[in-house]
Amino acid sequence: MSIPASIQTHHDTIPIAGHHPSNVATSNNRWNDPGTWDMVRVPNGADSVYIPMGVVLYLDGAAGCDNLAIDGSLELLDNFDLTATTITVLPEGELRAGSMATPVHGSITFRDLPLDPADTAQWGHGLLVFGGTELYGQSKDQFVRLATAPAKGDFILQCATQPLGWQPGDVVALPDSRQLDSGNGRKGSTQRRERVVVARVNGRAVELVSPLLFTHPGTTYKNVTLLPHVANLSMSIVIQSAPRSVTRAHCVFLDQADVTLSHVEFADLGRTNNTRTAPSTNQIGRYPVHFHHLEKSFAIDGCVIRDSRKWPLAVHDSHFGWINANVICGGQGAGIAFEDGSETGNKCLSNYVTDISGAQGRGKSRDGKNGRGTEGDGIWCAGPRNVVSHNVVADCDNNGYTIYGGDNASAVPVQVPTQPGDGHAAYVTVKLADYGVMEFADNEAYSVLNGLELWYLGFNTYYRPSKSVTPTAISDFRAWHCHRVGIFGNSQQNVRINAAMILGDPAQITRQATGIHLLQGRDVRMSAGTVAGYKTGIDYRGYGDELGTTPPVVVPTLIESVVLDNGTDLLIAMPLIDQLGIPPRRVEVRACEFNGPVHVRLSYRNLGNVVQPDEVFLYGYQGGDWRAYYNEQDPTFIVPQTQPKSGAFIGIVGCPVAGLTNQQAWAQFGVAIAGAVSPTQARMSGVVGFLERL
Repeated sequence: MSIPASIQTHHDTIPIAGHHPSNVATSNNRWNDPGTWDMVRVPNGADSVYIPMGVVLYLDGAAGCDNLAIDGSLELLDNFDLTATTITVLPEGELRAGSMATPVHGSITFRDLPLDPADTAQWGHGLLVFGGTELYGQSKDQFVRLATAPAKGDFILQCATQPLGWQPGDVVALPDSRQLDSGNGRKGSTQRRERVVVARVNGRAVELVSPLLFTHPGTTYKNVTLLPHVANLSMSIVIQSAPRSVTRAHCVFLDQADVTLSHVEFADLGRTNNTRTAPSTNQIGRYPVHFHHLEKSFAIDGCVIRDSRKWPLAVHDSHFGWINANVICGGQGAGIAFEDGSETGNKCLSNYVTDISGAQGRGKSRDGKNGRGTEGDGIWCAGPRNVVSHNVVADCDNNGYTIYGGDNASAVPVQVPTQPGDGHAAYVTVKLADYGVMEFADNEAYSVLNGLELWYLGFNTYYRPSKSVTPTAISDFRAWHCHRVGIFGNSQQNVRINAAMILGDPAQITRQATGIHLLQGRDVRMSAGTVAGYKTGIDYRGYGDELGTTPPVVVPTLIESVVLDNGTDLLIAMPLIDQLGIPPRRVEVRACEFNGPVHVRLSYRNLGNVVQPDEVFLYGYQGGDWRAYYNEQDPTFIVPQTQPKSGAFIGIVGCPVAGLTNQQAWAQFGVAIAGAVSPTQARMSGVVGFLERL
């Protein structure tokens, strides 16, 4: 008996390992009964095994084979132990283990054997699912917040809530929760994350077999205390590569697969590493858990993916999935990656991601130093069309969360479904620059380089906002002990940041770290948040309207009811943009609480368009309403002469004639720094600039 040599999906031709089986199941029976098989013997490690359509097998002990192809059904019963090289669940096949009501224990281990040279795209060696897969392990709390900061030498972890389902022998992981040097983050420091074994659980107290090697600090500001989490890495079902494998396995779910994964541990998986991908040497797409061009919704709930290579959990052109309460611990590039921006309607909820390494660096383009999603982020989204809420990211090389809209070079059109179950033929084309983030609420990041990074939301390209974009709401975001920036945004439009809690380590306040840093933004509003413990609280360099709009329509930036307590609470700088056509800008600061030594600093930049109108208003500040002016708007300040762009120098739009003061340039040409001559030289302690009472 033979089975097809390959399966053709909408995107790929995938070879079927063992398509000439040497042992075929012939009846509904137990795997380990010789009478089940056409060879009248139980399969061994050299066999390619086939379960035909209509045949149901049951495995409740140890079993092994080379390749396994399932066209019928394989039911994994309690205490199963299956070893294979490649397992393929064919389009009509089913692989099942337990149910929500009756979870099971067991393991699938993939053998460490050389790849088949005939499989040039390296699909084999792992789990390939085209059909149905339901795996249910024992339910437990995947991670909980600690009630007190654990110290070096402690044998007991005090948890904020009782960790349900935790058992003696479970392995738990604690992150390095410190705030480190803003230049390199955790790369510039000896790591202080650790894994320990549970000895006993007594209510909310988790007793450990051995003492902690490190202290894991939290942070406190006024009446708010934020503490790190502890994650449980031990599940009752384990899918793993053989110990110390040279050829690691991968798991991929494709095409019409119907997938539910609940409380499963995926360990030591993935072959693709975080360097540039290349055929044969670093094959793209062989990730630990990979949802690849799925045309059905999927669910991965309460699982652990640990000690991975690149992208422990990858979602590629797959939609309306349920990604809930999983733990990602140890991996490369990004813990959860939404790969090409087409991904739509997935719900990424209540996951915990930690210990993701990467190349770091700005994400000006989706493709970083070693390709897209390689920087070391917790959750990396190539597009904005998913729900990302209630997640926690800790102790990663780069960002907690990265989300893209458009791109540096051009607007990104993608093919997307309009509803669950749409086949590719029903997909429609959309432009990502026209969409804000579907939902981003109640997320947390700590001990990462940047808590949240936003790129081109509502922007077609680096300087061009989309004409129409749905709003992005960043709600209740908590970022603490970020090494460089809590929230960083470049080229974002129609963004609302509400009730953010951005807390730094006061001991690090002299370092170059910033709470919120926004560049080239349009129609941005921040309200009802707290930014404390950073050298600079809010650094705003956004602008007012699309470049070249005639006449300009200024959309005010609003910063309202924010509590600030930093070295410099609010830095308003001239827009940082390497083009001359900076549009007018108006910034309104309303009812904010300032506690730092410098409340507001206006920072002039002697590049670009320095004479474009740039208005700053402080409402409800020190008992009054004020317009603030740059020091350089003093009547006697010399306005730089206009200079053309030349090489790396972006040029200056200033005064047509050299050597004129603001007052002279305004009288002769109607130009002055920031579009106005300050009518006052009045100052107030805490403000770097002039203040005019309204």
